[in-house]
Amino acid sequence: MKLFSYLQNGAPSIGVVDGTDSSIYADIGEYLSDAPRDMSALLGSPTALSELARMVAAGQVQKREALSEVHFLPLIPSPGKIVCMGLNYAEHAREGGNPIPGYPALFLRAASSQVAHGQPLVKPRVSEQLDFEAELAVVIGRQARYLTQANALDCVAGYSLYNDASVRDYQRKSTQWTAGKNFDGTGAFGPWLVTPDELPRGAAGLRIRSVLNGTTMQDGNTSDFIWNVEQTLVLLSECMTLNPGDVVITGTPAGVGYARKPPVFMCPGDVCEIIIEGIGTLSNPVVAAS
Repeated sequence: MKLFSYLQNGAPSIGVVDGTDSSIYADIGEYLSDAPRDMSALLGSPTALSELARMVAAGQVQKREALSEVHFLPLIPSPGKIVCMGLNYAEHAREGGNPIPGYPALFLRAASSQVAHGQPLVKPRVSEQLDFEAELAVVIGRQARYLTQANALDCVAGYSLYNDASVRDYQRKSTQWTAGKNFDGTGAFGPWLVTPDELPRGAAGLRIRSVLNGTTMQDGNTSDFIWNVEQTLVLLSECMTLNPGDVVITGTPAGVGYARKPPVFMCPGDVCEIIIEGIGTLSNPVVAAS
């Protein structure tokens, strides 16, 4: 099952795709009139989510609308927290001249930096160094603290795609990465959440790519994580409570723009795609900040 956030008649709602035809969808309100129309709230309502999954599995959700007409919202428009990992692929660490870390580099992204599938990534006025980063997003579905390897995946509602686009010169203005990771319009998220039953355990072994204007820039695999999804969730839950709708961004593989010779950065007029096997494609044009 795939779930996504979108605008229906100017108001937020949730669409569902059952996986057999990703070109058409149904609105959740047609089948669960009392279900939340906010994705975080839906994920925090296990009864509604289970009933929806049952209906989809039973073929009771009839797909009626063309997905090509959808105005997507970021998958989780206002997550409680977006926790990001840096240097979670060994080759990416090496290409930037960094040692393989003994503990993940963790930082937070603000919801205000996010854009949806199809919406533009925004190159800031103050920088020419807007870089692409293909990342697997893990969406939390139930509250969790002090997880173990054995139960860590129990809190996962599903997986999605993220372009953790980075303003590299601002990222390096200090030892903290906050500025370079939180410019408006630089975090693309979506198009949908894919439930764990449609993917390998822990989303392991999935090819992950970034494609800029039709040219593959990054080409990695989630089997190359230094910390896999289970390990990541265990580490995070040691220090914070994970809540429904929280998002964990798991790091990017080698091939980013700043490490290339010469460097390659996104420019207005470009189109950047993030593609993960079994999940789909997140596509965004690039525009200049107004």
